[in-house]
Amino acid sequence: GQLAPLRQLCRLRGIELPYRTTWEHGKRAAGFAAAVERAVAGGRRDVVILISDLIGLAEDESRAVRAIARLRKAAGSVIALAPAPGAFLPAVASSHGRRGRELMIRDARAALEPGKKLLLRHGVSVVEGSPADSLDRLIDNGRVRLRAG
Repeated sequence: GQLAPLRQLCRLRGIELPYRTTWEHGKRAAGFAAAVERAVAGGRRDVVILISDLIGLAEDESRAVRAIARLRKAAGSVIALAPAPGAFLPAVASSHGRRGRELMIRDARAALEPGKKLLLRHGVSVVEGSPADSLDRLIDNGRVRLRAG
């Protein structure tokens, strides 16, 4: 999540970081399930927009799949908006900066893909956005993908 750019910089510069002593496997999927319950508690929705980086969503796949099924049952359509890897990174001028940027994009894509694939497999449209995108355009793209899918 938020410390990934800092960790990446440390890796690129050879700075050692302490190992994480605890890992809360499945915490993001649990948070997603709780958010789904809150979102659908008020009755049927025409559209539910999920805004997330999708990281960790697939760690507890069975819990996430149950939440997705609950969400799809309680909503006409579900669209997930996620940040496009690299879209929020600054431009670079040097070859070292370009390589660092490429590594950060690769790592971000690797973290996003399991959650994205999980949502797509279960009928949720996933749209990756950038700061240049309007919310209307992102949602419209999600609706087009739902109709096409």
